[in-house]
Amino acid sequence: MDSIGEKIEIINRIVERLEAYLNGLPENKWSVPSQCDLWEVGDVVSHLAGGAKRQADSMVKGRQGVAEAPTNFPTPDASTMSTGNARRDIEQRRNLGNNLFKAYVSNHTELYDLLKSFSAKEWDTPCWHARRGAIPAKDYVDLRLQELVIHDWDIRASIDSDVNLDEEGSLALLSVAQTWLSMTFRPGREVPQDICFRFLVDQQPAYSHDVISNGSTFKIKPVSATDPQITINCDSDSYLLLVYGRILASDKETVSRINTQGEDSLLQYFEEWFKGL
Repeated sequence: MDSIGEKIEIINRIVERLEAYLNGLPENKWSVPSQCDLWEVGDVVSHLAGGAKRQADSMVKGRQGVAEAPTNFPTPDASTMSTGNARRDIEQRRNLGNNLFKAYVSNHTELYDLLKSFSAKEWDTPCWHARRGAIPAKDYVDLRLQELVIHDWDIRASIDSDVNLDEEGSLALLSVAQTWLSMTFRPGREVPQDICFRFLVDQQPAYSHDVISNGSTFKIKPVSATDPQITINCDSDSYLLLVYGRILASDKETVSRINTQGEDSLLQYFEEWFKGL
């Protein structure tokens, strides 16, 4: 996709659409278990609201020349950080109470205004990120896009199973997904030889790729002449839901969404080594 400005407008459109959806959501639906592990719908809203605020704060500090970790910032592993973040956002929801919806709206309004204020030469400004350290400001646009496309689906699919990812947002997210996938690798059981998992994305060949791993290391590469041990054919929605851990390729309920060739049992390794954060 295209320009940073286009991504910012997609972000704002999803924010506003979800705002309208949440504004009409019955109170009892806020406590429905979401498609995101550990969270109810209201907890996902809390996560989005808090993430928008933390991103804005980090980008403001980056503009001021501050891109270092906060004092005494811990460096926990991925599992510990994910669990801690889940607890943080549940607690924030409890603290905000009836002000949660207001916080979602106001925090995203503040972030949108900030994103719009960045000039072309500022997008390389280093800004602090808890998982990745100092990243260019433009990467925060991709991260917010990612958060909204996936968590918008988490919320709506919890209420109505017959929903898809935002069409425009998912197309933009395809360019981010491989970076996300690389961040989710967690070393696990090792195998004697590398396993090549080939992802073929229907009608989006530019985003097809190989994931090669033996359980201790991994590589993500363009599709090569090497014969993979397993090939996963899927549309862009199913690919993204797989990469972001919302569906499992090894789950029988997913069979209708994907088509595999090769040793299906190897999918269990992929799902053990690459887990959502």
